[in-house]
Amino acid sequence: MGAGLLVLCKAATSHTFKLFKSVVSSFRNECGARIRLSTTDDGECLVVKEICLEHNHPIDKTVFQNMPKKRRLPPQIRDYAKVMLSLGGNKKKIQQHLMGLTGKVVTIKDLHNMSAEDAANAEEMSVEDVTSLLQIQPASSNMSKKLLLDVDCGVDDAQAIMLALAAPNVEILGITCVHGNTSVENVCKNTLRVLQACKKLEIPVFKGASKPILGNQIEVGHFHGLDGLGDSPDPNAPSVDMIQKEGAVSAMIRIINEHPGEVSLVATAPLTNLAFAVRMEPSFPSKLKGLYIMGGNTESRGNTTVCGEFNFAADPEAAYIVLNDYQCPIYLACWEFTCYNKLSWEFCDQWLAQDSEKARFMARIFKHSLDLSKTEEVIDDTGLISCDSYAVAAAVDEAFILETDQFPVSVELTGTHTRGMMVVDTVGFMNKTQKAFIMKKVNLEKFKQMMMAALK
Repeated sequence: MGAGLLVLCKAATSHTFKLFKSVVSSFRNECGARIRLSTTDDGECLVVKEICLEHNHPIDKTVFQNMPKKRRLPPQIRDYAKVMLSLGGNKKKIQQHLMGLTGKVVTIKDLHNMSAEDAANAEEMSVEDVTSLLQIQPASSNMSKKLLLDVDCGVDDAQAIMLALAAPNVEILGITCVHGNTSVENVCKNTLRVLQACKKLEIPVFKGASKPILGNQIEVGHFHGLDGLGDSPDPNAPSVDMIQKEGAVSAMIRIINEHPGEVSLVATAPLTNLAFAVRMEPSFPSKLKGLYIMGGNTESRGNTTVCGEFNFAADPEAAYIVLNDYQCPIYLACWEFTCYNKLSWEFCDQWLAQDSEKARFMARIFKHSLDLSKTEEVIDDTGLISCDSYAVAAAVDEAFILETDQFPVSVELTGTHTRGMMVVDTVGFMNKTQKAFIMKKVNLEKFKQMMMAALK
């Protein structure tokens, strides 16, 4: 992992010298980690004289998994990949398929290298060989996907949380709360109510930031009701004593440190908690499996300000920090995208008419905003827009996303009308290497199935 070894071992075997020599080259990274050895007088043993284990680079599990030797695929799998590449397969989908098949990290560059290699061996694979590979179960098929949700629990967040809770093989490690649709106190209460409706109160809920980084809160409006859940009170709501004593940002850092490289963070709220997390722990983003955000806009259409989508406009500085400092895969479900992929009112009626306690709970809390939705025209006519559910759906099922744009993104922090607007750099003026995946097309039939399952 880049640790420098200084070896004083004249009597060591040639194999030992070869091993150490291969690692000594890591001094070129100016890493101070080292082990200084010497031999005993009889030349039979090595004696440790000095140890320094402080590295100047990350040495966590995620970095280890990304090392070239760790990423190396078995020969048969490499041949299989070459066949798919030679047939013109989509590299992003091949990448996701191979990662699921082997449990290893596979980069797009790896696939480019495979394409450049001599494909003669791959062409010799029989149909039976390819068929047998297709029947291999993914390494992660029996493993649960770990999610951490960051919410400002209004009705749309409630829908997203319920979708995640109903998804198979998904483990929600915690839900962190932040200001947004309503006060952070109400957000915590609402989150507990949703968990109670789904009989999942064992999932920990953490209270986070109560205001934006600069403290200037925008007018929220009352689309979700004053309390965020349609002003439909529940006399049997869970006690606020169930809110964890640990703060949300501290909990986020701890949970990710306990599961490096395994957790997808889904943010369906202003990004204040996430901005604080990276400032408190700069390595936090590198330990995420992925970041899924409902927020931002691609056509400068606002739903809160002239050019600003609510989650970004509610804390532009936080959104700027996250989009610029999180060096991990970022998937964006932007405002216009959710509008273009709305569901019909006929589906909404069927969805709410299911004979279950969860459906009746959703019908009660959704009535206020549903009545408003049917009288307000958004992009391309009206319909059910469960904004936050798209981000969660992408996190729980990779096959949900069918097409994305990949561009560097940032957030405008000044401007009379443009503050909080997401900036998409389609030309490359910002000279950023990090590119976000901007959702363009998704499997709406799969989405409907996931939404229906959420209320069953």
